Formats: sequence, C-alpha cells, structure tokens
Amino acid sequence: MVFLVAGVGLFLLYDLLRGDETTDIPLGEATLAVLVQEYESLTGQEADANVRQQIIDDYYRREVLFREGVRQGLHLSDAELREVIVSGMRQRVSGALPEPTEVELVNYYTRHMDRYYAEATISFEQVFFRQEPVDGEALRVRLDAGETVSGDAPPGGAVYPDYGESMLRGLFGDGTVKLLRAGERGRWIGPVETARGWHFFRVTDRRAPRPMAFARVYEQVRLDLQTQVLNQRVAEFVEAQRA
Repeated sequence: MVFLVAGVGLFLLYDLLRGDETTDIPLGEATLAVLVQEYESLTGQEADANVRQQIIDDYYRREVLFREGVRQGLHLSDAELREVIVSGMRQRVSGALPEPTEVELVNYYTRHMDRYYAEATISFEQVFFRQEPVDGEALRVRLDAGETVSGDAPPGGAVYPDYGESMLRGLFGDGTVKLLRAGERGRWIGPVETARGWHFFRVTDRRAPRPMAFARVYEQVRLDLQTQVLNQRVAEFVEAQRA
C-alpha cells in the first residue's frame, strides 16, 4: 500500500508544484477500492468497516504529510526524493512506450554495432608467492626453461581461461592487465607485485573484442531502443517547457 500511495503522490506533486493552493484531498471510490484490495491481498483478511476507516485515515495522514513536505520544499533539498520525482516525471512524460518490431530492433542493432561487442579476453596461468620471492629473475628463467617452481596456493587458482579484461583489472589492477596484454605468449612475466602478492604470469591466449550475435543481445537492444524513444520524448517535453 505504501508504494501505491507513493505513486499517487507523484501525480499530486505535479499539480502542487504548479502552485495549486487547494486544500482539498480527494479520495474517490475507485482509489479506495484499490487500497482496500491491496490490503486484503497483502493480509489475506477481509477489510471490515474499522479497517476501511483505518485505510482512509492512513491515506489522508500520508497526503497531509506529503503536501506539507512539498510546501516546505523537501523535494528541493533531498537528492533521493528529487531523483524519484525526476524518474516519475520521465515515465509520465514518455507515456506507454511502443513495442519495437523485429525490423526496428535489427536496424538499431546494425546502426549501433559498436555497443554490442564482447570485451577483449586473456587466458593465462600463474605461479604465486605471498611474499616477494628471493631472486625473482632466476625463478622466471627456470620457469621459461620448463622447470616446475613451487609457490603458495594462488587465490583464484593457477589457471585463468578466457577472462575479460575488466574482470582482470578488478582482480589484479590495471598495470597487470597492461603487462598481460603486451607480454609474449608462452613466455613467463614477473615477478609482478599486486595487492594479493607476487606473481609470475604466462599468457596462453588473447582474444580481441568481437561483436556479439543479435540473439545474444536481443533484450539489451530492445531496452536500448525503448530508452532512446523515452529520452527523445523527454527531450521534446523539456524543449517545449523552455519555449
């Protein structure tokens, strides 16, 4: 019921912000019926006369507090409340968005192909040390020679297959990603210090960014196209208000 009342409040706010000085707080039968139905759905109990009166009292109590909050300008100083109002007005201005056709979706996907790329990935293995290893250069030479070097148990495992660069950046830092991106495949890099410890890396594969199939990004394309329509309607509304 709180969400319903909040939704009704957003519509009332639009009128209040235009300077409507009326003190009337209407509560029609249709709105009351919805409030009663929501109460009964949430509680599983039938709303008798006392409960209906409590619903009415709660409605007016909230409306009085809401209107007084607007009168005192709370919507001007509360960032979260301002965002709720902005979001509510965006939806009200845009109205019901049309369901895009398959042709429109394909055309949008084609025109904005650069948005629907899988990021670059890197595959590698690592040998890990919690503390800086003694004579790290000698260890790297041994690794390149094919020797087995025992380190500590690596967090996340010794093998990282086809990891996206953004994920690796979060795990190891941007500097490490640049080393992995530039390092020669099959050769060991290190020792490399990160927040986790000290690493020797050996890149086994790299994949460049590549376009994702339309079927894979269908829902994202649909959302992006509808967002474009919404933004256009909002822009037209704002421009009309400026005029």
